[in-house]
Amino acid sequence: MRIDIVGWPPDVAPVYLDYRQFSYAGKFVQSAVGKALLRDESRERDPPSSPPDTDITYETDVIAAVSFSPHRQVPHRLCYRYITVRHDQQGNQLGPKLAVDIAERASQRGYETLQVAVNNSYAYEAMYRAGFSYTSETTGIAELILRRPTEQSAQTSKERYQSGLDRYRNRDSLSTDESNFLASRKESEPPSPLSSTEYS
Repeated sequence: MRIDIVGWPPDVAPVYLDYRQFSYAGKFVQSAVGKALLRDESRERDPPSSPPDTDITYETDVIAAVSFSPHRQVPHRLCYRYITVRHDQQGNQLGPKLAVDIAERASQRGYETLQVAVNNSYAYEAMYRAGFSYTSETTGIAELILRRPTEQSAQTSKERYQSGLDRYRNRDSLSTDESNFLASRKESEPPSPLSSTEYS
């Protein structure tokens, strides 16, 4: 597997992910955001796939992707806009591992902090594994804001971590799976951040 940085904003080509395989696939067509793709090179021999009646060719070897752009008001802060993992690859921690890799590359480009807004408890947990922690802030559309790096006390604070999970627990429209996941995390400590970005 290898990471392909399609580009850093503002000079970025569109990426066409198969909407049947990836959530938020349409968001990666935007040219104003940076993009990084995790490619499984064993898939490169697959024939290109295209939707009917279009000249678009989907990327067939991509198994995870992240889009990002600079924060509009805070210099030296990069915001992850969307992180998506191919449906048949979910559960392998590819999202948080890719987030860690891009964080290191962003640091080399002068970004001092990273930010992500998440709308569900699974993404919240994944971003904790990528070294982010809850800021106690939300966006206007009820997404919780997490940042990296954080003070060690914030990253490891059980109270801070649980307060974010409580925001999800208090929602009315939880699926049974998400309710069960949240119940399983009750009283637990924050997950440990990934120490390696090796892909298995």
